[in-house]
Amino acid sequence: KKKSPEDNNPSCFQRRRFSNSISQQHSVPNPYKCHQKQRRSRYSPTRFFKSNNMQNKDHAPLSSEALVRKAREMLTSSDFTQQQVVPMSKHQAAIRHIRKNVEEQKRRRLDAEIAAQHDKKMLREKEKEYARMKMEMQKLQEENEERERTV
Repeated sequence: KKKSPEDNNPSCFQRRRFSNSISQQHSVPNPYKCHQKQRRSRYSPTRFFKSNNMQNKDHAPLSSEALVRKAREMLTSSDFTQQQVVPMSKHQAAIRHIRKNVEEQKRRRLDAEIAAQHDKKMLREKEKEYARMKMEMQKLQEENEERERTV
């Protein structure tokens, strides 16, 4: 037979025996019960946060690495990947389509502007080069004419 803590303390045992009969009749919380674990209610909020005086790991603040790991797990978990994507309404799809078109038009316009600026720059450079070559040709022609006059 195992020894319970009440066997060592006869006064406690007597009080408990006396109060047991009362508490069973009236179901009143018993102040005389010693050496008994306090029971938490099944639905108490502390039940989820405290288990044997340790913090629950699910409710502990996560580090950034842990958050990344958890996100990866969520993305790769089978129930997440098997979820069906909710189809967009026609209205939402139309709005999205219009936005995409507008963005594409803006992009094209910017590209065209940049190309036009580049072309203008190249044209100016070519014109400068052409004018410089023309001047050199004129100088050469004048020199040739002077040589012919002198000869």
